[in-house]
Amino acid sequence: MQLTERDYRILHTVYRYDGMLSIDQLHRWFFGVKRRAYYRISALCEGQCLQRLTKKDRHRVPEPIVWLGKVGAQILADYIGIEYRELRWSSQPRWSRVSHDIALNEFRHTFEQALLQYPAYELDTWYGQNELERLFPAPLPYLDVNVERKKLIKADGYVCVRVAGKPSFHLRFLVELDNNTEAGKRFGQDKVSPLVHLIHSPQYQQQTGGKSGRVIVVTVGSETRFHNLRSEVTKVGGAQYFLFTRHEWLQPDTILTHPIFYLPHTSTPFSFAQYHTEAFQVNLERSLARTPQLKLLF
Repeated sequence: MQLTERDYRILHTVYRYDGMLSIDQLHRWFFGVKRRAYYRISALCEGQCLQRLTKKDRHRVPEPIVWLGKVGAQILADYIGIEYRELRWSSQPRWSRVSHDIALNEFRHTFEQALLQYPAYELDTWYGQNELERLFPAPLPYLDVNVERKKLIKADGYVCVRVAGKPSFHLRFLVELDNNTEAGKRFGQDKVSPLVHLIHSPQYQQQTGGKSGRVIVVTVGSETRFHNLRSEVTKVGGAQYFLFTRHEWLQPDTILTHPIFYLPHTSTPFSFAQYHTEAFQVNLERSLARTPQLKLLF
């Protein structure tokens, strides 16, 4: 089949977004008419550039999805100029995480689109889950209630944004998409200390080129859960390192400039643009004086 430039961009986007997108996302991001989207996606699937659900697998996911096919992976390797064996792709989606990954990809796309609208911000790097697994393949030590443990620490993403100025500087964030699948207390125990230790680890500094970082948590679910997660992060001493927002608040024209973010321990919303200002950081330091502080190995 004859591929168009849009076809190449579709294959590349599916690959960059951890190998899977929903049909709805492809329709909204690349096509203006549903019929045209379904026709082209069907053609790409028939040509084995993409794969889609069989009737047998339809019950396993919340909505129709596509992922790379072998032919598509081979074409993509040539398109981006690497050897096929270097391409990190999977012939199957992560079935248990499809709902999570759809929401995560929606956040990533919204954030990337927002950066295009504001010249003061420029996307430097975005690593998805697959790339982070490659960059941090070994278990890392961390403290669990003062007990040293070791495990493979996984984040849902890493984003580095360059902020214009004299001089310019970089903001680095790990991304965590909470899909309402575990108890809030479990989130505090299993996520906070490991992710903060990852940010402070020599491996993180070597792979990202920076010595700083915070964690953006995007919640999918009730407002009650949103507040409970923030409370748990504060209790275990992670308030300094976390920002929270809700999935339904995210739009390209609001994500950077509207007050849709919250710290774990305060009730006043703020914008992404406010967060990195000197005045905000000074007030943040003052507000942390009476909160628990996480103990670190690094």
